[in-house]
Amino acid sequence: MKKRLLFAALAMSFAIGSFAYEDGDYAYTKNGRVKVTGENLVTNGDFANELKDWTGATEESPNSDAWGLQPGVGANGENAAISKGAQSDETDNALCQVIQLTPGTYVASFQIQASGETTSGATSVGTTINANYADIFLNTDGAKTRAAGTEEAPVGAVATSVNFNGNWTTANFFFEVADTTNAPTFLVIRFEKLATDVQITNVSVNTADEVYDIRIAQQKIAWARTAIEIPEFNTSDAAGKRNELLESIGGIESMMEAGELDVISQAEAIIPQLDVAIGEFLDCSSKNLKEQLKGIDISTLGYAGRGRTITGLGSAEAGGVWLEGGSWGHLNPADGEEEYLMSAIQTGYDHTAKYCVANSTLPAGKYFFTAEIRNARTTKTSWPCDDRVYDLETTCQISIGDVTQDIENVVGEAYQRVYLIADVAADGGFTASLYWPGNGSGGAFFVRNPEVRTFEMDAEEKAAHVAAFTDFLVQYNAAVSARNTIISMQSDKNYPWNKQALQEALDTYDPYFHITDGWVTANGEDAGVATTDQLNSWAKYQGGEVPEDEKATYYVVRGYQAAINTVKTDNKAISDLNAEISRAYEVSADGMFSNGDKPALMLAITEAQNTLKTVLSDADDSSKDADEATLAEALATLTAAIETFKESGSISPIVDIDFSNPVQTETNVEDGTDIYVIKGAKGQMNFTVFQTDNSINDYSFALGVDVNGETQLGDVLHVGGDSYGEAVLPEAAGDGEALRIFFDLWFGQLGSAYQYVDLVNADGERVAGFSIDSYRSVVEYNEFDNEEGTGMVIKGKIKSNHDKNGGAASVCTEALTNAFDLTVNYKAGTVNGTLTNSSNKVVGIEIPIRTDLADNKIAAFRIGGRGHAKANAGAFGRRAWFDNLKIYKYPAGGVTGDVNGDTFVDVADISMVITIMAAGTNDKAGDVNGDGEVDVADISAIITIMANN
Repeated sequence: MKKRLLFAALAMSFAIGSFAYEDGDYAYTKNGRVKVTGENLVTNGDFANELKDWTGATEESPNSDAWGLQPGVGANGENAAISKGAQSDETDNALCQVIQLTPGTYVASFQIQASGETTSGATSVGTTINANYADIFLNTDGAKTRAAGTEEAPVGAVATSVNFNGNWTTANFFFEVADTTNAPTFLVIRFEKLATDVQITNVSVNTADEVYDIRIAQQKIAWARTAIEIPEFNTSDAAGKRNELLESIGGIESMMEAGELDVISQAEAIIPQLDVAIGEFLDCSSKNLKEQLKGIDISTLGYAGRGRTITGLGSAEAGGVWLEGGSWGHLNPADGEEEYLMSAIQTGYDHTAKYCVANSTLPAGKYFFTAEIRNARTTKTSWPCDDRVYDLETTCQISIGDVTQDIENVVGEAYQRVYLIADVAADGGFTASLYWPGNGSGGAFFVRNPEVRTFEMDAEEKAAHVAAFTDFLVQYNAAVSARNTIISMQSDKNYPWNKQALQEALDTYDPYFHITDGWVTANGEDAGVATTDQLNSWAKYQGGEVPEDEKATYYVVRGYQAAINTVKTDNKAISDLNAEISRAYEVSADGMFSNGDKPALMLAITEAQNTLKTVLSDADDSSKDADEATLAEALATLTAAIETFKESGSISPIVDIDFSNPVQTETNVEDGTDIYVIKGAKGQMNFTVFQTDNSINDYSFALGVDVNGETQLGDVLHVGGDSYGEAVLPEAAGDGEALRIFFDLWFGQLGSAYQYVDLVNADGERVAGFSIDSYRSVVEYNEFDNEEGTGMVIKGKIKSNHDKNGGAASVCTEALTNAFDLTVNYKAGTVNGTLTNSSNKVVGIEIPIRTDLADNKIAAFRIGGRGHAKANAGAFGRRAWFDNLKIYKYPAGGVTGDVNGDTFVDVADISMVITIMAAGTNDKAGDVNGDGEVDVADISAIITIMANN
């Protein structure tokens, strides 16, 4: 059958006002204005004949248990139908009327009011008849129940949700019926399940013509009159443009009064002239910063965005927009509505939505910020958030720099224009923001037509200078740092070779460095001496650009750094040995090797130090080759001594599981249930849930089975969920001991699932731990209750394979290994260590050990996962593998540095060294660095040991 275009319905919302539509009257809808051209097509719309001509959904008359009549309660004395309360779904409680329409343009209206104990509410529309259902829709068969439309029998929405309270509210909906050639068009009006005592009257459907919406002009005029009264704009220089603007306002107001703006095309040609006049008036005393603030023009943003930042704006500091709180979005507006941004806040959260613009190059001065805003209730948590109700009253805020001002009573569907004028005290300190506070009940915050102006008319020139100085200062500070390094290296005995390169750099580049004398104040600010061009020129020629002319001599930073790198390279043999001596001290203090031959290692350190002293005592360029050979030999000897010490002192792990053994089933002696066990060379890992065949899913613990059920890498543990694998320590660590834990992890695509590691006490309470969200490639404790303060954040990325089809073979590769090395030190109260992989080493992992537990001694290690647990896991299952668990127990303090013998290297040992020095004895216990003397160098050695233990 031929496809039919039945109608095009433009769904409109309500406008508040009195009611009495006759031919020639105007009616306002959400986004438009119409002129009524015909009589009311609804029979008995004011209920003058009680409920006659109204029906139920299936009955010829309305249900008297659901509907009644109240005479004379309308805004103009009309009768009203009143709801007796929502009825059950099985009861026909609707109030309906159906009208057959011919092609044309129409406006449908009704008035609604709450009374009695019901004070306010909102109507619902759509296919589901919910509370306060007030729907108007089009169909081809006159059915009183709205059905899902099809191509052959389309259904068109006319009404939208209406907010009502104890006053009469008029809802107007403008729509068009395009064609009834092949099928009739019926308009269905249906009210149902209204709250008790909600009243309806003056239901009407009239033919109408769309005319220009003069509210647009009225809004612009209101803003123009406000701007004229702002003292900062109403200056003597603006007098001429002020008069022109007033003339423009007067002319438009006269046309509106005479009805001369009804023709839309004519109005749209005239009204933009008002925008021009407003802009010209404002330009007399201020400058629009649209070009300096990327993204402030909402129409330039992407058509859709979601999240806390709209992409493509750049950083706010560089001149852009950033958005916080809820889910922000931007779309091309429908039905002619202006461009806007919206933030949706989830029900139950008190997030603050924040719209902010900034530019770090704008100078100090007075700024103007304006925008139009509104807010609404909503239960949806993301853009576009169509279920909004505009009865939310909020106190918002607007700010410029450090100045913040309340915007009270933001309520209703109409946008409210707000503005602020404030001073920014410092160059580069400009920000302007709008805040909408969350109230726990969900909501949406709208922003449109933002504008920022400055009253500093030369702001562009000032901004260019601020930007130039910012760029210059980066290079200048780099030059100062490099020059200081050169001067330090000149007197450093560890750089004896090729020192002339350092002096040559100073001789060559110092004259161009000193060009900048006086450009920077003592506190690092612009002294105002150099021009913008001078700042730009000097900064530009510090990088790797090809020189254009004599400005190549400005390569100060590059010249200094080249000399530094040359001298460091020439003296690498010395720095390598120094580094190895430091490493030797660290290894000697590592409790992991407490059984090693420390005297032998200390002797090797002393011999390396003596070799270095001998070389440095008379090193010059002529002896460089011979000295480098001597240092290389000393380095090799010391490295060998370190490895010998580690091998001789290595202690055995108390847990050593590489998952090369198969899973076994054992009986839990406590409750008689089955548990699954994988034994290692030392210890075992226990599981309450384990998959022993190949038909597992992504959520199972198993040995090397990937998500497709193929057994691979059978000696690697696949991490499951809804439980955990636990390795119980056979012996606890005492106060003077530490634990060191090694393990490897591999990650595929986890979706929103998490892997976690918990260190627990004998009662199973978490002493410390962390979780891993591989989807975002971060490591943090962000998934679980963290009130104990056990959180850890690693400022770096883990390695993972985000291929949704990647199984064990593609994930468990050397390149994706994440090797953890964690040290548990009860004395320090922390778990710290490193995460290492083939391309990344993240140091500084630190997790506090809980101090609120009666027992905070770690008794077991746990590995597990949490996240989605749907049957059809697909690409979103847990894809992580675990291997090579080793746990060691050893003394927390090493022998070296433990001068006072309390098993810890700490400040008390420094105090003891000072005591020995004061006594003038040569107590070998205080000779930490083994140079034969007890002196300040030993204190320095203890500090180094403490920092690395």
